[in-house]
Amino acid sequence: MISGRDTLGTMEQAISNARAEESRLDATLTAATEEAAQLRGSLGDAFRALAKLRLDEISSATVTSRLDETETRALALMKEAQTRILEIARRRDAAAATIAAIEAERMSAAEAVEAVEKEIDTLIAATEARVSAEPGWIAAKSRSEEAARIAEESQRKAEQADQDRKVKGAPYEGDRLFMYLWGRNFGTSAYLAEGLTRFFDRRVAALVGYSEARPNYAMLIEIPARLRAHAARRLAEIEEAKTELAAIERRFLEADGIVALEDRLKTAEAALDAVDHHIAEARAALDTIDREHAEALSPATKTGVGEAVDLIAAELAGEDLQTLYRQAHATPDPRDEAILRRIEDLNIAIARSDRLLADIRRNAREVAARRCELEGVRDDFRRKGYDRSDVVFGNEHMIGQMIGGIIGGALRSPDLWRVLNQGYGRQPRRQGPTFGGGSGSSNSRGDRGGFSTGGGFGGGDNRGGGGFSTGGGF
Repeated sequence: MISGRDTLGTMEQAISNARAEESRLDATLTAATEEAAQLRGSLGDAFRALAKLRLDEISSATVTSRLDETETRALALMKEAQTRILEIARRRDAAAATIAAIEAERMSAAEAVEAVEKEIDTLIAATEARVSAEPGWIAAKSRSEEAARIAEESQRKAEQADQDRKVKGAPYEGDRLFMYLWGRNFGTSAYLAEGLTRFFDRRVAALVGYSEARPNYAMLIEIPARLRAHAARRLAEIEEAKTELAAIERRFLEADGIVALEDRLKTAEAALDAVDHHIAEARAALDTIDREHAEALSPATKTGVGEAVDLIAAELAGEDLQTLYRQAHATPDPRDEAILRRIEDLNIAIARSDRLLADIRRNAREVAARRCELEGVRDDFRRKGYDRSDVVFGNEHMIGQMIGGIIGGALRSPDLWRVLNQGYGRQPRRQGPTFGGGSGSSNSRGDRGGFSTGGGFGGGDNRGGGGFSTGGGF
């Protein structure tokens, strides 16, 4: 079994590990890109050597000068790109460190809230034990229970009357002539027809025995309505009894010091809200940096390093150098052979380096996508209030596997949510949630806790404590 807070910590650790892997891939990508540029630089050196051997002095100087100019521009682009990448990495590390510091602050703020809630629980438990022996409370509780019993019986009778109306009213409602007269309010002061219409309506009424049937059908309809109204009045009495009971309990709670604790709880919750707002701002800033990083990794984005590599590659692919290469292949001069073998080896190494670069970029994008998916689960987990210490999950091992599966790319967030929902549970609080009419927390933080409205103590008979429910209302 693992607490909600520890489960959140496991997610945060996996996210942190994923970010560390992204940083490692960034460093690998930078090194591999520099190596690719160096390989193309070495290829340029080989072509320069070939030019000096195969071309006259003027032509050789032209080729060499152009290659030197290209490499100078490429080196400038690489330096600019490395500076930008280092700046992104610096800002990412700083933003992540800021979030880690705020998370530690949030842990302390959450513990402060729960500490006050525990004090409130303890106070309510003591007050509950004390007030339960008070004659005024006993009498109010008895009235609440009796009102609940009466309301429940009234509701049962109203539901039975509704069923009787459906069964016993079917013959009437199946008679089209009877329902025609009923719809025209025949036989009542609301009937307004004159002349021939009235004459023929009387004939129809005599034919179907309407005068004898109408009172019976009217009673079938009226009884459920009266019983529902009666049940509604009884329900109002329940609310009055619950209010009376809660008022007694509240007086005892206030005498025992609940107001000061409630004020402390509100202050602690406000502090936690402020930290959560701070975290949201810090995460938004980190998300912006992450998007900048993702753009730098996109195949559609030409970074400075990529531009440098492409610049050298384009120069080496120029017609004059390729012509020089073909001419060297066509001559038997042994001096060409070593340079040509060097050029061919470098081309193989460059192709391998390009494949490696593509793999690193793809891996970095995939790790970032998996990390983002787990961050989405983490954020929803917190919004649902599952990060409380009184929330527990009974399938700790499976949760760990699911988190690892998302980071590893084998699973998706719905798989983790399914396991979380299967293992979810709450450790019972010391006191019932309705004592004193709902004292304490404003419960503004969703499922984080607090005390809901209602009157009386929990436990025992379902109708006890003024907690009567009809399962849908009257």
